[in-house]
Amino acid sequence: TRNGIVLCRNHHKAFDDGLFAIRPDTLEVYLKESGPSAEELGITRPQLEPKRNAPHQRALQWAWERWEKAIGEESTQPAPHSVRS
Repeated sequence: TRNGIVLCRNHHKAFDDGLFAIRPDTLEVYLKESGPSAEELGITRPQLEPKRNAPHQRALQWAWERWEKAIGEESTQPAPHSVRS
């Protein structure tokens, strides 16, 4: 989709609720350290791997900046590379 990424309903809600974010320059999934784990959220990959069209960069940048502002000084971390498949 032109304005961002295609997610299932559950991940779309978690993304909108700020439970995870996607770093625009690397497409890595980031989590709040105080929030649910990747496993709890059902996130199975540490990074987006678009098959055809990459997500719209401006939309991802807007979402990333909104997420950073919302979490403030809270610690974040990339999703682990050993997330179950």
